[in-house]
Amino acid sequence: MEKSNRLEVYISCVNGHFNARIKGFHQFKAGDEHITVLLLTLPQMIKDHIIFCRMKKYNYPEVLKGEYEIVKRYSIYAAFTLMPDLSLLSKETKIPLLHLKGYADYTRKLNGLRLNKIFKGINQIGEKICALNVPDFDLCSNENLLAEYSGISVSDIQDYKLKRVRPKAETQERLLKAMHQIGEFYQTLIW
Repeated sequence: MEKSNRLEVYISCVNGHFNARIKGFHQFKAGDEHITVLLLTLPQMIKDHIIFCRMKKYNYPEVLKGEYEIVKRYSIYAAFTLMPDLSLLSKETKIPLLHLKGYADYTRKLNGLRLNKIFKGINQIGEKICALNVPDFDLCSNENLLAEYSGISVSDIQDYKLKRVRPKAETQERLLKAMHQIGEFYQTLIW
């Protein structure tokens, strides 16, 4: 597939709600409070919107008239929502935790070099998560993502995380598989 056939989708997060938009695609907006639901339904939503644009005779990006590859670009705030353990990110990137907190709550300005470093840090954490042989809640701490990927309730994950309950072998396998999927997902995050 040629580079010109890449469709860039911009994913942001506002108040815990993920949104997707495509520059130049008439009124295309998609959203969901669960990133996994948004990402799974995005290709079909794009196809449905193409049909809508054709019916209404709206212009839409040339790339959508043939085969295309969806390239997802994330806002830093979406990344921070997906990677809530800023202390882990601070250790990985060597960016002071106080600075990361300032970026996450909009009180500190962020430049392109720091953005690259943050996304690279998230990618590296993803690599470490993929290398796990047993579930590690210190490395993969996003309870909501774990619940989405594993199908295990957030309250059960919290119990396992706090060691109030020891997960059975099959539950550990589900958690590890979910962590590997999250690790793979973290490795794909770009801005």
